[in-house]
Amino acid sequence: SFNLENIILAATIAVELNISTKSISEGIKNCINIDGRLHLVKNKNNEMIFLDYGHTPDAYLKVLKTLKDSFSSRPLKILFGAGGGRDKSKRPKMAEVVEKYSVECYLAPDNPRFEDIESINNDVIKGFSNENHHSFHDRKEALEFALTNLKSDEILIIFGKGTEEYQEINGTKHFYSDSDIIKEFYEN
Repeated sequence: SFNLENIILAATIAVELNISTKSISEGIKNCINIDGRLHLVKNKNNEMIFLDYGHTPDAYLKVLKTLKDSFSSRPLKILFGAGGGRDKSKRPKMAEVVEKYSVECYLAPDNPRFEDIESINNDVIKGFSNENHHSFHDRKEALEFALTNLKSDEILIIFGKGTEEYQEINGTKHFYSDSDIIKEFYEN
């Protein structure tokens, strides 16, 4: 649904710019998924694992609603985190959305930047109303825990990093890849 909204908006702008409907139609037909945006990760066990760049309550809501609408019988598990040095008011709202759609969720560092991970996690945790979450200080540890506990009928959505290959901590970009960790996990 969020892709449809984006296509409608782009088509509307194109019409206003006097671009032909034929060109608009061809453009829509040639659309491809963006890596990291509701990106299905291939793995040996054929588990349903998605990566998504989403990092706001609204982005979470749109992606999770799409997954629930498409796979209504499959429980969702969600790994997410809030970035440091960003709007702190959205952190508990992220937890509220995640909790509403998940049977279990994993709070893990995204890009803490210059902010303390414990402080970020505490801000997020304020939005939870039950105990279906696990909090981690290390994203790799959180992801491996989530993968270990993923059942074949469940879906895991991993928010925040998409296909990025770094994590920003205290002004330094460290190599980090959710995709690589998933691949290593299933190879071992």
